Amino acid sequence: MAFSRNTIFVVLVVFTSVVLLFFLVDVQLPFKSHVPVVIAPTPSASQTKKYYPPPEAYSLSADDLLDEKDIPITFVPYTFGFEMLLQTLQVYKRASWRNIVVLDNSWKKDAWVERDMLKTFGVIKVVLTTAHLRFSQMMSTLDTLAMSLDLDYYLWTHSDVFLISPSSDPTPFDIVRSCITSHLTSTPKLGVLFFYYDWLSMARVKAAAAVPWDPAVMQYGSDCDRYNRLRHADFVVTDASKSECPSLENLGHLENMRGTLSSADLSVVLSTEESYEKRLQTVTTAMNVTESYSWTVNGRGAMTALDVEAKYAAEIGGKWYWEKKWGTKWGEGGCEQKVEEKKFDVPSIEF
Repeated sequence: MAFSRNTIFVVLVVFTSVVLLFFLVDVQLPFKSHVPVVIAPTPSASQTKKYYPPPEAYSLSADDLLDEKDIPITFVPYTFGFEMLLQTLQVYKRASWRNIVVLDNSWKKDAWVERDMLKTFGVIKVVLTTAHLRFSQMMSTLDTLAMSLDLDYYLWTHSDVFLISPSSDPTPFDIVRSCITSHLTSTPKLGVLFFYYDWLSMARVKAAAAVPWDPAVMQYGSDCDRYNRLRHADFVVTDASKSECPSLENLGHLENMRGTLSSADLSVVLSTEESYEKRLQTVTTAMNVTESYSWTVNGRGAMTALDVEAKYAAEIGGKWYWEKKWGTKWGEGGCEQKVEEKKFDVPSIEF
């Protein structure tokens, strides 16, 4: 029995329409996994703020900063582990830290949602990222924010560190400021100054303009890549020196935390009456029995299984890219790549 072209066309149209209808009403088909269709409601005019943060949420202005011009900004990039972020902010508040800006790179914008509460910890503003960024892209965002304010330098710290200091006069914040001033005076081409490597460090904005971060390099390797290129561009990347900063020994101890402390331990560490030795011992003891990072387990803002897979995928591609860029496999020769003939196209910056 023969069918005309028109008949075949009509049959195909009807069949296609039925299949599409099944998809729209979420009927489970043999060749389709059962994934629910979610259609977000259109917000009303009164709901707009709930759905869409204002444009100023993505930027930083001079009006956001403290009045004193010589007080540096300290950025805290945040992606995972909201409880850990809160703990870090409480510790910096205990150290009389000032001008803290949180860069919220989390999926659910936890810090932005809790921005009013974070002000009680000394946060002057929460700035949103425009997308879920990789580490290098987050760091580039910090550079861009600093450039927009025409800053000479800024500080940045991890969102999972714990600062314990024996000093209250001068405060840890004042010790760091004084140390930076001394190093800038003696080293005009200072690009990066480490305090406990980059758990807390100073970044020079002119160096950032000359040698930007490379987002193609994996997270654990992107810092090595950039600091190597800074050195090739004749910037100085170094640790804070006690010879330059005699008071540095009073800064105390900065710990990269594997988890959050119990309420009892946190009360001891934040106390103004407990000794420095007891506070330090409390943190050390707690970390010795903590096996996993708090941002990889259940909790607000924790990493998901897909986040972990995405991280591994980026590492695989990043290591291949590193080998093509530097001519060595990642991990060979340590972080510093002494490739004298390697020349990178960087502009000349006058100091």
